Amino acid sequence: MGWCFLACLFSFIFISVYAQNGKANVTVKGTVFIDSKNPIASTSSNFICATLDWWPPEKCDYGTCSWANSSLALIVFGLNALNGKSILPNSSAVGAWNSSNAASLIRYTVKKGYNIYGWELGNELCGTGVGVRVAADDYAVDTIALNDIIYYAYRGLFKPLTIAPGGFFEPDWFGRFIALTENTLDVVTQHIYNLGPGVDEHIIEKIVNPSYLADGAGLFIQLQDTLKRSETSTTAWVGESGGAYNSGRNHQGITLLLINLDSNTTVQATVDFNGTSAYVHGHRRTVVEKHHCKEPAETIREEYHLTPKDGNIQSQTVLLNGKPLIIDSSGAIPALDPMTVPSSKPITIVPRSIVFVHMPNVSLPACMQVSG
Repeated sequence: MGWCFLACLFSFIFISVYAQNGKANVTVKGTVFIDSKNPIASTSSNFICATLDWWPPEKCDYGTCSWANSSLALIVFGLNALNGKSILPNSSAVGAWNSSNAASLIRYTVKKGYNIYGWELGNELCGTGVGVRVAADDYAVDTIALNDIIYYAYRGLFKPLTIAPGGFFEPDWFGRFIALTENTLDVVTQHIYNLGPGVDEHIIEKIVNPSYLADGAGLFIQLQDTLKRSETSTTAWVGESGGAYNSGRNHQGITLLLINLDSNTTVQATVDFNGTSAYVHGHRRTVVEKHHCKEPAETIREEYHLTPKDGNIQSQTVLLNGKPLIIDSSGAIPALDPMTVPSSKPITIVPRSIVFVHMPNVSLPACMQVSG
């Protein structure tokens, strides 16, 4: 087993580092260098971080199925893309999409004055599909039809986004679909569950294997390249994901996500901001200094250390800075208080832990370039 060290900079920088170490109960030291000049992604102000499914009555096993007024979130509504289609023995769905039900629902929300941020057509029907699949050409025709419905229903009003296909990325299928919907599709959505099904008996081994965590980056790059080749204005979203370790923060500064997956190695890391992204381990230290924006020595940072109770990776209780994250008898959520550490000290990541590090006094050129 090696140790995996992931740094996710919420100001749009991601670094993945992996090194082998055969010793038990040891501490290794190194430096993470962050490219502070070039953003690689951006998150808009309308970031959707949760989804609400409208389940049938038999699935309302928590006592309520309310959703319409459950929060101030922007609502994206999923539509049935199989209505009217026939499913062949080979799992292909063919025939024209019957949009009458979707059109009625859309017109109803307009009449009632409900604010819908976007309408998404289908769920996991692209490429080889999950159970059923729809060809890219047919899906494009249906998406154009949905966009026409939205256009006429919202004439003179704010037009919601046209979103599709909400499935797993396959280059050929997505390339064809995007090319056929260049002037229609606002958002192309993909699903990412690179760890596979949760019932997998080897799920823990996958979680602590850095290669599985790194696979997701390739999908983002491929989809982004597909969009660039099409010269479309369509943007890419992650519609569903099996992991929630990337997010945003509205506070000043930057936040790092550091993950140590090894069971017997403690990592002590220092962070340096340069024009070059690299990880330096042991004596292999090469620094190309193009731009420095280090924190002042006297400043402090906030750290949130998450560890499993009693060191058991399958524990149902998570500790935040050594304190159990459990609700009290009244159902109140405990305070999520950080520990403060002088910025000059290295960040310590103990075995099998996740650490969020907020550096409030760092201002990066890459962050200044990104708007919205």
